[in-house]
Amino acid sequence: MTAVEDTYNALTGDRPYRKGMAQEKALQIVEEVKGTQLCPDCVDVFLKYITTEDAYVPRRVTFKIPVSRVALYTLSLMVERT
Repeated sequence: MTAVEDTYNALTGDRPYRKGMAQEKALQIVEEVKGTQLCPDCVDVFLKYITTEDAYVPRRVTFKIPVSRVALYTLSLMVERT
């Protein structure tokens, strides 16, 4: 689950060498690597959550805690909603 969330954040987040990509493109890439680079069950749960109308998807957020803790927090929110 952490890998899925980290992949999504890496794709959508701005980097010094490039702008973050659009959510739609990032979700397409996550779907494309499902089953090869990412756990298919985790991708399914992530996509189910992220495509709901009430999903909170921050843009341009700077985290002050390690990404792994952010991923675990995101997972806990996703589990509560499913």
